[in-house]
Amino acid sequence: MTGGGGWIIIAVMLVLGAVRGAAAQPATPPLDPSAPARMQIGPIGLHPALILREVGYDSNVLNEETGEEGDFTATIGARLDVGLRLSKVAATYNTFYEYLYFKQLADERGSNRGVEGRVDFLLGRLRPHVIAGVKSSHERPSPEIDARALRQLSTIGFGLATTALSRTTLSVAYRRNATEFADDETFRGVDLAEELNEQAHAISYGADFVLSPLTTVAVHGEELRERFTLSPDRDADSHRYGVTALLNPLALISGRATIGLAAFRPVSPLVPDFTGLVAAISVGYGFGGDSRLGLTVDRDVRHSYVEDTPYYVASGMRVTYGRRLIRNLDGEAMAGWDRIVYEARLDAPPTSGEHDRVATYGGGVAVRLSDQTKIGINFDHTTRSSPVDSREYSRGRLLATVTYGF
Repeated sequence: MTGGGGWIIIAVMLVLGAVRGAAAQPATPPLDPSAPARMQIGPIGLHPALILREVGYDSNVLNEETGEEGDFTATIGARLDVGLRLSKVAATYNTFYEYLYFKQLADERGSNRGVEGRVDFLLGRLRPHVIAGVKSSHERPSPEIDARALRQLSTIGFGLATTALSRTTLSVAYRRNATEFADDETFRGVDLAEELNEQAHAISYGADFVLSPLTTVAVHGEELRERFTLSPDRDADSHRYGVTALLNPLALISGRATIGLAAFRPVSPLVPDFTGLVAAISVGYGFGGDSRLGLTVDRDVRHSYVEDTPYYVASGMRVTYGRRLIRNLDGEAMAGWDRIVYEARLDAPPTSGEHDRVATYGGGVAVRLSDQTKIGINFDHTTRSSPVDSREYSRGRLLATVTYGF
């Protein structure tokens, strides 16, 4: 197999092969095919890395109000990012595996693993792409479910982007996401597969405008159709419209900020509609040469496992302040707040709609041994308050994380 045609076939096989694996969401965004690689084999760039994170003590592993159980925990694994760049093809392939270890609470042990891939075909002004991935996770599924639950998430999609003007790109894409919980996964007596197994079909469209080498602004919309396999009363159609600013890492303020409007329309007449603001903001501001202030804001509609409250609006904010202390030693302080507002069915008891609040504070230090290696130690304390006593808890964690890239 030689020539450009052979590499195109290889790239497509990488993406199609992604549907055979399983994984939790990777901790880092997809690799840029043109990014410098640690290992280069012809047009293929390899970025291998070891994963060793959250090694330490958790004072309340099960997030229980009473009878707290602490334990030693660690997560260890590996990740490989592959990038391919040719004259007519740009492709990425990402795979990783993590094992979650608990010394005493053996039932909490499990693994996260998976693969995902994307191929873009560079056809002049036209740039079609295909994506695919399958992921398996043993982490907590959402802010409201305080238990690790095994589930599989799969994604497949395709799209097309075209350059309309020198600084404007138009795009349209289709994506199908599926969520399947293991048959024996329950939380507070609720069968999670019965309540939350779903397929979501989304059509997105938008336009990107390059305002400067450091700033891109995009306007976009999405039509989302969610269908629950065993709980059709949860089915919903949504319409979303928003604006996203992409700020280059070299800019004074860097990151990504999305603000939009969501119209969430349940199919069942017994579930109230929601229309309101949604946001996904993660930006940082560097100042003084060795200090950085970070802000993360998230607000969105999420499905609940509780039958009387089919969905909730989760709003969260996290502020971090980092500073170089001496030479290669960095320090960081963090504070975060979350609010969960449940929306009750129209035929539910009057007390079904509730508000939960979560507050987290912490800090830590990190030693940079090289550009690819860093060792950090962090402490955080989390408290959740709720009108439902069984949902309240507090916990403290002292954890170390090692980042090592070959």
